[in-house]
Amino acid sequence: LFTPVQINRMERPGSGITISSDMQVGYGLGNFTMHYDTPYLFHGHNGAIDGFYSVMAYNRDLGVGYAVANNGSASNRRIQQLLANWLLSGFPVKKTVTLPLDSAAVQPWLGYYDVKNPRQQILNLMETMFGGAELYMAGGELFLKEDSDKPQKLLHTGNLLFKREGHNTATVKLATSPGGSLVV
Repeated sequence: LFTPVQINRMERPGSGITISSDMQVGYGLGNFTMHYDTPYLFHGHNGAIDGFYSVMAYNRDLGVGYAVANNGSASNRRIQQLLANWLLSGFPVKKTVTLPLDSAAVQPWLGYYDVKNPRQQILNLMETMFGGAELYMAGGELFLKEDSDKPQKLLHTGNLLFKREGHNTATVKLATSPGGSLVV
């Protein structure tokens, strides 16, 4: 149904700071990256409302994928993780190269951040009131604490791109917006 060029476009973010950075993850056209904690990324989409939860995920390069749906409001997250790990079990573990942290380079970005691009506009008020993140250094290491989650250690992969410890690719970019604001 789709050409490789069209599929590549669906899988890649096409707006915002990700388009001008080296980051290859995020929300494309009805398709987003997932399974950051496995050796390889998957692409796909999910959906849920009261009464069902579904997800479809795939990795084109490896030729694997899955689809799961249930008639309930419970997440399929644990099943998804088991399926992804099983599908990837025959492939070599891929390692991301990390670089030493340049504390002076990240210093300007340290501080608190508000959410300015909620995924669902209906949740904008909640995210404005209770969302946000703090980027800070402790013991010579960089951490990101989002919402009420526990802090995540960030590892430098180059060009002010960072991956969360235990993840397979960079998902955090320190950048400057077209208006000159520092953004994470």
